[in-house]
Amino acid sequence: MVKEIENHSSGVFTFKEGTLYPILHTLDGNGMVESYWQGQEDTRKREYYRITKLGTGHLKEQEISRLAMEQVLGEGRA
Repeated sequence: MVKEIENHSSGVFTFKEGTLYPILHTLDGNGMVESYWQGQEDTRKREYYRITKLGTGHLKEQEISRLAMEQVLGEGRA
């Protein structure tokens, strides 16, 4: 997950593994993401995370706020 975040953000976001999981646990506790376990019987189970409806709504609100701030600051103009 750490590598995926780094790759998808073109290196803007880099986390040490010990930093990422407390963030995910906080987001889980706030209802923004939910965790689930998956794996075959003969393999080690892994914990996965997915964004919730609450998290998606919060993300959209943040995007709207960011776009508004860019317009106020003149960064959203062509």
